[in-house]
Amino acid sequence: MKKLIVKYLSDKITEKELSDLTEWLKNVDNQKIFKQYVEDEYRLNLLLTKVNTEADYKKVKRAIGGETKSKVRRLPVTFLRYAAALVIFLGVGYVFKTTILESQETLIIKDEPITLTLHDGSIQTLDTKKVEQLFDDEGKVIIDKNKNKLSYTNETRVEELVYNTLVIPYGKRFELTLSDGTNVFLNSGTTIKYPTKFIKGSDRKVYLTGEAYFDVAHDEAHPFIVNAETLNVQVLGTQFNVSSYKDDFITNVVLVKGKVSLADQDDKEKVNSVVILPGTKGVFNKEKRSIETSQVNTDLYTAWMKGELVFRNTSFDDILKKIERHYNVKVVNKNKDINNEVFNARFNNQPIDSVLSYLNDSYNIKYKIEQGQLIIK
Repeated sequence: MKKLIVKYLSDKITEKELSDLTEWLKNVDNQKIFKQYVEDEYRLNLLLTKVNTEADYKKVKRAIGGETKSKVRRLPVTFLRYAAALVIFLGVGYVFKTTILESQETLIIKDEPITLTLHDGSIQTLDTKKVEQLFDDEGKVIIDKNKNKLSYTNETRVEELVYNTLVIPYGKRFELTLSDGTNVFLNSGTTIKYPTKFIKGSDRKVYLTGEAYFDVAHDEAHPFIVNAETLNVQVLGTQFNVSSYKDDFITNVVLVKGKVSLADQDDKEKVNSVVILPGTKGVFNKEKRSIETSQVNTDLYTAWMKGELVFRNTSFDDILKKIERHYNVKVVNKNKDINNEVFNARFNNQPIDSVLSYLNDSYNIKYKIEQGQLIIK
């Protein structure tokens, strides 16, 4: 029977084997064996992955013993697989697997296209499965699209600022290379307006709404400026992440390499500008028009480029926003009481049902799917 337990924990169990395991667990003595085996496997997993064994094992014991959870909720994703096994068979029966994860309705995940608006106002839909090129009147390549990446060359003779606008819908990410060689990684729900070619003697300026990671080509003669609504981020050549969604009241700038200056766009003399160094986050409050800084782990703010969802002391309200953007689903929260509670978790390219299962199992957050929407109860 231990083989079936191992197969269950690794999600390799068949329906017939699962039925046999469920039947076997109806015996109280077998439940004790099952409980001990799951605990032992969890201990071994913690040792192999070099996580904090003592702290996390206490969390398992609390889940098994039914102790009250604290307001600041911290449980590793590796915990879910083992604690869920105990809850499924020893707590609320088989509800977690058959009722919570399976719904009579289907959650609608939209598949919207990435669009490119050209300087003449025409809109093109970008097919991320194709490789395409756009030529100028002289037959020179000015735009090269390779599936999930759009690259501009410096070949065109245009000597005036001509802008294109790239829109990345929720649920997708994209990469852009500007004419100066600057690489921009664009997160879901992001719009960027930029010149098709930067002009000598002028600043290199782009306009951003959403989130993007910039790897700026060095050019001392032409500063690079990212206008994130009312905040200007100015650099010469560096790597940084900017998050400035319209429904967020702050703009975050996290510096990975180099040096950047942050200034309110209305502060023409940059009297209140702030310079930040690597490992620093600058937070611009859109209402107060103030800037605060703090030291951070930059990996947490760039993990989205690998498709990861990372929550560190993140409010439930902000988690729902990220879920909407990441998966392109509509979320309706009817449980406003937990909006300000903070959570910690990390999901590596996992489907939305895994995220929802984790929140339900670990934090008892109930949800349902209704008319294609995710409803938090």
